[in-house]
Amino acid sequence: MGAAVPWDVQLARNQLMNRLFIESIGHFPWSLGLARNKYERIESALSIGSYLSIGIALPLLLESIFNKHYSKHLQQKYGLLPQARPLNMPFEMLEHNGLKKLWNSPNTARLRQFGIKSARQLTPQLVNAIRLAKTQIVFTDLMLLAAKGQFFWFAKNWLTEKLSGKKGFSGEFNYASEEYRAKKSENYEKNKKKRFLISTVLGFGSSIAFPILLWQTLKSKAPVGKGIIGQFKKLLPYFNYSNAIFMSKWLLFYETLFNYNLPKLMSSRDSHEFRENMVKGITFDFFYFFGDAIFSGFSAAHLQKKYGKLLKGVSLAKTQNILGIKLPVAVPYHTIFEQVGQNMSHPAFKLARKNFWWGMLATTACLSVTVPLINMWYTKQKVLKEQTQMMLEKQKQNMMARQQLLLHLVKRPDILQSLRLPRPATRQWASPASFSR
Repeated sequence: MGAAVPWDVQLARNQLMNRLFIESIGHFPWSLGLARNKYERIESALSIGSYLSIGIALPLLLESIFNKHYSKHLQQKYGLLPQARPLNMPFEMLEHNGLKKLWNSPNTARLRQFGIKSARQLTPQLVNAIRLAKTQIVFTDLMLLAAKGQFFWFAKNWLTEKLSGKKGFSGEFNYASEEYRAKKSENYEKNKKKRFLISTVLGFGSSIAFPILLWQTLKSKAPVGKGIIGQFKKLLPYFNYSNAIFMSKWLLFYETLFNYNLPKLMSSRDSHEFRENMVKGITFDFFYFFGDAIFSGFSAAHLQKKYGKLLKGVSLAKTQNILGIKLPVAVPYHTIFEQVGQNMSHPAFKLARKNFWWGMLATTACLSVTVPLINMWYTKQKVLKEQTQMMLEKQKQNMMARQQLLLHLVKRPDILQSLRLPRPATRQWASPASFSR
């Protein structure tokens, strides 16, 4: 019997949970701690709470229940092995070309791990039942995340205005005047209903479109790599769930674009909030989805070169062509754990563990403090500068208005005459004679 799987290997396997780990250390506490005032802190707390409850906990609860009962239903209906887990079958096995390989292969070991006795038991009816269930899981996840993302950002703005009695970007409350905030948020106030409609249509539309595309791809007979559907089939492994419950980080990335970044940008109350959201979106997504792969990739290549003789034939890194550039990519930590026979004393395992945590912690460090502080500093400088310019412009306009009024009065002496005040009456002093006796 193999050794117990270390908890960090399980974390490495579960893409959703290791993303959540990064957020819990590198984003959530800093978002609350660095808030510029209590209203921005309330907004951050509500964002975190709604994401964890509606975006994470609720889907996991529903899918755990669904997975258990639906698997039992399939086991009873199709005579699968006890403790069958057919929904754990990866997408690439369920598309037409993957099924053909299974049907033509005498090896049943790959099927038995899902509770299917042989290729003959994998009938078209069972295949469609599994496809439908897995597509429904994807649809449920995407729709719940869309509901959270699309409604939260606009509702958050409304709540902040009600609590504070102030319009505009909450991050500016401490140093921007009411007049400045009102002027900067004019466009948002005028078009917020239109923005909300556009964002909602695109967000929910994307959440409906992906499951439809996935369903059609699984049913298509197109060869892998040929045509649009064939190219999409090459991407299917990237969307596999962990344990048929935990969403892959690449499906989460797709959803983040349409139902996190999009409504967040559309609900920006002024140009400064829009810029902050844009910078945070680009940098956060880069480090959150690609950062640990980049950090661990270069680190793994370095470790491979330095300790190659001790690895006993196990590779820590491989070279991959990404957008025409050859880059080092770390072999997944959990893959190395299997390659060394779950031997935790193997040098390759120890180096892979070190490299995994280096990638995670480097990503966390980049997300935590640097970007938020730069954003806040720059916004304050811009606001103070624009506010001063606005005040000077207002003084200039007032001066010009007074000058125009004076010129007008000079041309109209009748108005000047009417504005003249009557002379005060001169006091009549008694003559000296009146004081004589």
